[in-house]
Order: sequence, then C-alpha cells, then structure tokens
Amino acid sequence: MKIDKIVFCTSEEFSPFWNIQSFLWKEKLGIEPVVLLWGKVENTTMSDKYGDIIEMEYDSELLPSFQMTWSKFYHTSTEPDTTWIVGDMDLIPLSTKYFKEAISTVDPDAYTHLAYGIIPRQLGIGDDVFIENGGYVNSPEGVDVPAYYHVAKGKTFTKALGLDECSFNEQVRRVIADGRFGMGVITRKTREQIASEFSFLPMSDEDKFYWVSDENYSSYRIYNSWKKGVIDFVPHITPVGHNIHSPYASNADRVDRAWSQPGGPYNYSKEKANAGQYIDVHCHRPYHVQEDALRELLRDAWSGGLEGV
Repeated sequence: MKIDKIVFCTSEEFSPFWNIQSFLWKEKLGIEPVVLLWGKVENTTMSDKYGDIIEMEYDSELLPSFQMTWSKFYHTSTEPDTTWIVGDMDLIPLSTKYFKEAISTVDPDAYTHLAYGIIPRQLGIGDDVFIENGGYVNSPEGVDVPAYYHVAKGKTFTKALGLDECSFNEQVRRVIADGRFGMGVITRKTREQIASEFSFLPMSDEDKFYWVSDENYSSYRIYNSWKKGVIDFVPHITPVGHNIHSPYASNADRVDRAWSQPGGPYNYSKEKANAGQYIDVHCHRPYHVQEDALRELLRDAWSGGLEGV
C-alpha cells in the first residue's frame, strides 16, 4: 500500500496549522495534501503552494460540526482509485517510516488504520478490542478507532462507509437523527454536562453533544463492513510496548500537546526527534500559543528545511 493523498477538514480557527501540514506532507513525505476549509480563504493565512484548498459552505439546517468532520471521509469518494489517508489538522508528522515503509506490504485494496488500538491502549484494556467487539456503538465492550489515520482507496472507503448510499447532506442528517452517535450519547451524559466538560471547544452546546460522531459512525460502519466480508480490514499499530498516547512514557512514539508548556516536563527527546523515532506531534491549541516551540520541534525532526513556511 502506498498513500497518494491526505485529506483534512478545518475551520478558520484551526487553519493556521495548514501551511506547515501541507509543506511537510508534500515536500517531506511525497503525499499530496487536500484541505476542506469550512470558511473563506480570505479570512485566513492559508496558502495553496503545497496543497489544494477547497472552500466549503455549511447547510444552515444541519449540524455544523458533523458536516465538517464527516466531509473528509466523504471526500475520499471523489477519487475512487486514489489511496487516501484521513488527517487531523493538529496532528503533524515527525517522520516518514510509519506512513510509508511500515505499510508497504499491506494489500493496496485493503482498509487499514494506522492508529488501530490506540484508544484501548490509552484505557489499558489491550490492543485488539476493535477486532473482537467493534466500536462503542457495535457493542458494550467495543472501542472506536480514531477519526484520523484511516487509509484506503477511495472506492474502499465508499464500500466501507456506504458513501454512495445517499448524498452528503442526507448522510449528515441521518447519522444525527439515528440517536446512537456522539459524545453525549456514548457517555450517557446530558447536554448540560457535555457543555460544561467541553467548554473549551469553540462550538455550540448542541455541536459538543454530537462531537466525535464521525469517530463513532466510521468505527461502526467499518466493523460491520469487515464482518460482512464487504472489505478486508487490516489493523496496523506500533510495536507492543510503545504507547503513543502517553507523553510521559520513555518509549512514547508521539509528542503530545503540552510538551513546551510550563508545568511539564512532557517526555520529549531532541535526540529521538533527530533520529526519526517519533511518529507525530499532537499540537497544543490554539496554534499561536505554541508556534515557536512547534517550529523548533519540527526543525529537530526534519533537520531544518521549514524555510518559507
């Protein structure tokens, strides 16, 4: 399997990550970036020098947050023979091995996930919960795969997720109307509780209640498609013993959000970054708070070469 393109979605608020993302994926990994901007380029500092920017417009009758997050999955259907990876705007690559060499032997017609098992590891319940039970909506013992690092051809995404069953707007409408998807639903918490816990998210309380619907729904559909033989699902994860969600661990593969913030230290090694031993960095938000530290980290990982970005 060889990844051709990466697709992101973003709001104007998260758009400052794009210029670095597009540069690294294009120039360092040789993968073409595409971003679905739910807003206007003129309101941002985004450049199309290293990747395509597609402006999107919300349907006022549908939930904005799920329109945005589901759009990157739906976009894969526009190029059936392209092998896509679904990106996350504040998750930036720090090396090539995980995205290229590590999946070179995977069947190009399979559906794989490059962070399979990460959520179970974070919960301390073993890597293979998804294969055994599916996602949160599939089973009381299920655990989702994250809504990033899904990899497949466009036509395989379509088969796995039913992207050709109806229009994009109808998919958004029916997932929300279904009543099984979203943070509030899977945690069995009220809108008021979710609004309080996720007060930092720049969105309405209703959007917060249905946050992670994309993660819930994609996990649900992938598992069902695999069990029915519609797709071949190939789990892919870092070696046993590594934990990319534990920034304090000495064997961490991920640099996590607050590595540069007072009150650390998070476990970050300049030497490991230089040696390409980190997969990615999950960035602190908003972008400008950590920009200087992020650029220093990226220079360590990529041996400079961020000129003009």
